Amino acid sequence: MGHPPNQPNGRNNISMKKRYLNRVLFVALAFASQMLGSACASQNSAQLQENALLAAAQKAAGKDNSMDIQALEPNALAATDANAERQGRRLILHLKSGTEKPYENRPECNISDKESKCQMYVLVAHASSRSTFVVAKLFYESIEYLLVDDVTGEETILRSFPYYSPSGNHILVLLVNDEQVGFAVQIWSRVDHKFILDWSGSPHTEGMYTSYELVRWPSENTIELQAKISFAPPKPSMTKRFELRYAAHRWDIFETH
Repeated sequence: MGHPPNQPNGRNNISMKKRYLNRVLFVALAFASQMLGSACASQNSAQLQENALLAAAQKAAGKDNSMDIQALEPNALAATDANAERQGRRLILHLKSGTEKPYENRPECNISDKESKCQMYVLVAHASSRSTFVVAKLFYESIEYLLVDDVTGEETILRSFPYYSPSGNHILVLLVNDEQVGFAVQIWSRVDHKFILDWSGSPHTEGMYTSYELVRWPSENTIELQAKISFAPPKPSMTKRFELRYAAHRWDIFETH
C-alpha cells in the first residue's frame, strides 16, 4: 500500500500565515513611515518659507518704504502654500472654505498725477500655520496691514506690522509716532476668526520720541521688549528693557535690567 502524500500540519500552516502577515505589516508600516516622513518634510519646508517671508516683511516694514513692501509679493505668491494669485490690479486669496476673496488696486495708482488717491493691496505672506493671510494695504503716505482669516476671510486691520506669538493666537503691534495712536505697544488676541485688541500701553514715553523693539517672545504669556527713548539735547538717549506678562486675566509691565 502506498504512503499518502506529505501534507503540512496545522502548526506549520499557522506559522506560515504569521510570517506572511508580519511581512505585510512590515511593508505597510514602512510605506506609512515614508509617507509620514514626506508629509513632515513638506510641512517643515512650508513653515520655513512662511517664517522667512514674515522676517523679510518685518525688515521691510521697519524701513517704512512702500517699494520694499511691494517687492515682497513675488516671493509670497511663489511660496508652496501661497493659495493666492495676482491678476493685474486684482489680488485674489483662495480660502480654505472654497471661496475667493479679491482685493483690487485703485486705477489711480497707475496715473502719475493722481497718486495721492492710490490704494494698493500687496500679499506679504500666507501664514498658513497661523491660519492667516498678511496683506499690506498701501496708501499714498501710509500703510495698514490686514490679517485675513484663511477660512472665512474675516479681516483684522492693524496700523503696524504684526509679530505672532509662539502659538499664533496673539499678535504684537509696535506703534511709533503713529498719526492716531502715537507711541504704543498693542497685544491682540484671536477670537474665533478675528483678532481683537486685548491690551494697549505706552511704556517709557517720557522723552520726545520712543521706539519699541521686540527682543524675544519666549512663551505665550511673556514678551520681552526694549524702548529707546530720545530726549531734547543735551540729554542723551537711553534704552530700557521691560517685559509684558499675562496673569490673572491681564497684561502687566515689569521692568528688567
